[in-house]
Amino acid sequence: MLALVASMFGAVPSRAADLVLTFPTVQADFLQNEWSSVSVVTGVTPGVSGGDGGTIRATVSAGTSGKLRLQITAGISAATSYTLADFDADDSTGLETISFQGNVSDVSDALASLNFRRITDTGTNTLTASVTEGNGLVFGTNYYEVYNSSDVVIGRPSISWDNAFKFAASRKLDSTAVGISCQGYLATITSANEQEFAYERVQTESWIGASDAFSYVNAATGATTYANQAASEGKFYWVTGPERGTQISNNNGSAGRDRDGVYQNWNGEEPNNSGTVEHAVQMLSGGAWNDLAFDSSTPVAKFIVEYGGVRTTETHTQTYTDVSFDNAGEVGTVATCTPAIVAGT
Repeated sequence: MLALVASMFGAVPSRAADLVLTFPTVQADFLQNEWSSVSVVTGVTPGVSGGDGGTIRATVSAGTSGKLRLQITAGISAATSYTLADFDADDSTGLETISFQGNVSDVSDALASLNFRRITDTGTNTLTASVTEGNGLVFGTNYYEVYNSSDVVIGRPSISWDNAFKFAASRKLDSTAVGISCQGYLATITSANEQEFAYERVQTESWIGASDAFSYVNAATGATTYANQAASEGKFYWVTGPERGTQISNNNGSAGRDRDGVYQNWNGEEPNNSGTVEHAVQMLSGGAWNDLAFDSSTPVAKFIVEYGGVRTTETHTQTYTDVSFDNAGEVGTVATCTPAIVAGT
């Protein structure tokens, strides 16, 4: 006989005021290694209601305690970096985290069909679910969107780091304050929790907002911090977002890169400036960071745009090719800015 374990379900409140997420909050016993209907086992049918009639996104995570899949996928599509077949019950063995989008009715039907297979044999595990308006994801008070290179130029298989930087800065969202917009920027990852969020829920090899290029660093710090590339080499900074100007590594290689109190997630011996041209940062498909050339021969097709903590100025441009990294009016002003889509206003 398979052991039973209590699995605690917890709903993360919707960040859109008019969206109502229904998700089990009771303890329930699931047989190990057997697919079971969440609604049948818990007696509560997951679902969502309300909204403004536009697209919404749902994300459900089992952490490392099991796998999830859907019996009903009509009308929904997988979120960027996910493949619907990977969590469609007819085609797959499920995923630890699933994320999908569609209208409220179709997303609700999909949630109602949620299946869970527990793979741990002891302890209490937690399943979480969240819904947001639009195609993005919420972490804390910030909003995140994943873009493909083809979203910038149709048919383009990859995008350079600097073009991703420009495109991110050309985006904006309404804020919670009337007349103020939150400007987009290549995502900055400043904690283990945010890193886990980016890896488990965004799940993509993508550009993020760090560089050791002396011109970008000087623009971010607002001073001539380094006279040339030799001086800035290996000294990576966040050059986007509210953290811009914050140094995240001391030197190339694992021995001298750490900075006390500053989160980083470098892979192996990275950064290593391979070929002497690697001045941008990429999050690998496994989540670790790697330095890479701005216009790499290794194609990078995706990038993460984050909103929160940067306001647009009067000279903000929505034409990405017009954005200049050293023009303060085009990269925005660091100031309190909460996207309305997060706060539900």
